[in-house]
Amino acid sequence: MKTTIFFVLFSLFVNCLEPTEAQRDVRIPPMISSIFPEKYYMPYIAGNRWNMVIYKCDQYSGIPEPTISWQYFLNGVLQHWSYGDHLQKSFNGSQLKLKYINPNEQFQCKATNIYGTALSTKIRIYQAEGASFNISVKSNPVTYTAKVGDPLLVPCLYNSEGIPEGTFFWKVKSENGEKSVPLEDRIFISENGSLVFSYVKLSDGLNKLYTCNIENKILNMVLYGSWTKLDIQGGSDVPDSPATLIYSTKNYTVAEYKKPFTMQCIFGGKPVPEVKWERPFSNQFSNRFSKNRNNEMIISSVMEDDEGVYKCTSDRKLGNPMTISFFIDVKGPPIWVKKPKSLLIAEGQDGVIHCDARPLKNEKPLQVPKWFKNGKSLTISPGGINGRTELSNDGKTLTIHDAQKKTDICNYQCSVSNDQGEIFADAAFNVILNTEVLVAPESQTIDKGEVVMFNIKAITDPLKEKVMTYTWMLNGRKIEFLDLYDIYLLQNYSLVVNTTGMDENRFQVVLGNYSVSINNGVEIVTRYASLMGYPMKDPVVSQSGMDLRWIALIVAVVLLFIIFILLLCVVFNRHGGDDYSVDKKERKAGHDPEKELADSGFHDLPRADDDPDKQKPDNVSISSTAKSMGSETDSMEEYSDADAGIPTSIYLPPPSSPRSTHILSLLPDSPPASCTTKLLMMKFSVRLVQQKMKKLRVGEKQKQISNIQRVQKFFPFSLSLLFFFNSFSFLFLFFFFFFFFFFCKKQKYLQDISCLSFNFLPRPSPSVMFPT
Repeated sequence: MKTTIFFVLFSLFVNCLEPTEAQRDVRIPPMISSIFPEKYYMPYIAGNRWNMVIYKCDQYSGIPEPTISWQYFLNGVLQHWSYGDHLQKSFNGSQLKLKYINPNEQFQCKATNIYGTALSTKIRIYQAEGASFNISVKSNPVTYTAKVGDPLLVPCLYNSEGIPEGTFFWKVKSENGEKSVPLEDRIFISENGSLVFSYVKLSDGLNKLYTCNIENKILNMVLYGSWTKLDIQGGSDVPDSPATLIYSTKNYTVAEYKKPFTMQCIFGGKPVPEVKWERPFSNQFSNRFSKNRNNEMIISSVMEDDEGVYKCTSDRKLGNPMTISFFIDVKGPPIWVKKPKSLLIAEGQDGVIHCDARPLKNEKPLQVPKWFKNGKSLTISPGGINGRTELSNDGKTLTIHDAQKKTDICNYQCSVSNDQGEIFADAAFNVILNTEVLVAPESQTIDKGEVVMFNIKAITDPLKEKVMTYTWMLNGRKIEFLDLYDIYLLQNYSLVVNTTGMDENRFQVVLGNYSVSINNGVEIVTRYASLMGYPMKDPVVSQSGMDLRWIALIVAVVLLFIIFILLLCVVFNRHGGDDYSVDKKERKAGHDPEKELADSGFHDLPRADDDPDKQKPDNVSISSTAKSMGSETDSMEEYSDADAGIPTSIYLPPPSSPRSTHILSLLPDSPPASCTTKLLMMKFSVRLVQQKMKKLRVGEKQKQISNIQRVQKFFPFSLSLLFFFNSFSFLFLFFFFFFFFFFCKKQKYLQDISCLSFNFLPRPSPSVMFPT
């Protein structure tokens, strides 16, 4: 027992591990396409041990090929095969062989392979038989007597009409031979086979022998009987007579749904009355209705709306009209609303099979449909769920959720019945693998003159490989390849777009969104790709997504700022150039240093030992013959001038310098009387010059500080611009500090020049020469 359970579990485990590649084979459950009638009449073949059914079960399909067998039902109950049955019936093969026929038995064809079992509709076998008559009547015919002008009905006396019901006709035998009774305006054959005369003539008698004939078309046989003679009394003239009813359809008659039906109203009288017909709810007759010789109304295929009361009325001038009414009840098996149909779906989809039927109008409600799987009752009740199989509450819809190829391929059957019969349908349920896209088209960019290709490769279930199609679309419209030379398909269904030689209009047409739909008849898989042209050079978009026009605007703003800084430098340079203003506080106090320096100048005093006739030298001259001030350093030392910081030589800028005031204009006009006095005056003059120049330098320093403050005012504004243009902060910072330091350096340079015009610097320079 444990071993059996182990092998069962192991087989289930292996089945679950079945890979997809192992399922790439063609699997088709069996299907039976042979059509079986509800009733079949088999002729008797003498001399054969087994009678062979002509309607064979030989139209079927399935992969692998199914085997055919039969099962039978007795009074609607499935019977199990037994040894005794084998002696009377052959159930193997596409032909059903029967030795004995039981009309209470029904037979059903089965087609079976490893994936399912298909069932045909049930068929009932009848043995065809001809009609039977009483032979003893032949020697003693029945005689009917009537007067000329009277109506007459001659019945067909038979024991059995035959199986199936045959067709009636009459023959008459006279001295001139035997022939069929001519059906004139006054002679009819009723639906039960009677011969009807609206009125008789003298010529209808005269020792004529009438016989009733019944034809069995299955047996291709005509049997006759009911030998009859007519005794007609009276003269040759036929008097007129009022209308009388001879034969009509019964007051209540059942008409089978979708079967032919005939109604009759036969009136007697001379002249023969004409008949008018009325149908329920309408006097209009469709093309399914037809009149036969005015006294018959034939319905080719009875429908539900044909049920009701019908009327036939005689219409003649002699006598009152006569009206006959009868009710036609339409009955039949249930009618399909949604018949089960074979279903083919892809893995993962839900399979839905309907079994919805209804009764005919005014009939009893139907019971819940019966479901079968591979010929066996489905163990699920309405509203229930068994695994992934679900049955609706009304039992009319079966749903298989998340269908799988390896487990769900089978056959489902459904039957609905009532007291008039049964309807049955078989549905093959098949599942295939999903379509798999191995290579999908990718979006591309193209320049005019280039060639691009959209690759596509897909595989599907082997059952649908030959019918799989590829449909390419451009911007939602199907691409027709017949007249196109620049867009075409390869043998592997890849799409090629060749823009060589295209003009601009055509090039713009082939750009857009492409899609390819792969259809195998079960599912449609779509993939998308776009074909775009390279962007135009104007406008150009940077990689960060910013338009270069904005970049150009930012650069222009930066350049304007730089130009503004340069203009400031130029303005400040011009303002501090040739004219250096002195201290503002000194001027506010009412002093004018330049005027005071000019008014307090020293006058040259002649020496006592100088020759008055000798030309007086200049106050200060720079020449090679003058005695240097450095030669009299011994005279200067006694005044402790070394401590005062008096240099031994003085650098005098040239008089043409625009940056300074010539020092000679500040010296006394006349030299002192003695050298010592002259030196003292010289020392005093130098100190006076240093005091004045100190004031000038203070003013220059304040001017420099004012310029730096102006620059500092621009610094926050520059930082705000730096924050705004963060993408170019490094460049902006570089230019800003470059011109900032350049400006400061420029200001410092200017200040150095002005200072050097008045300071004594220890660098090689021409000496201030004094005459000895």
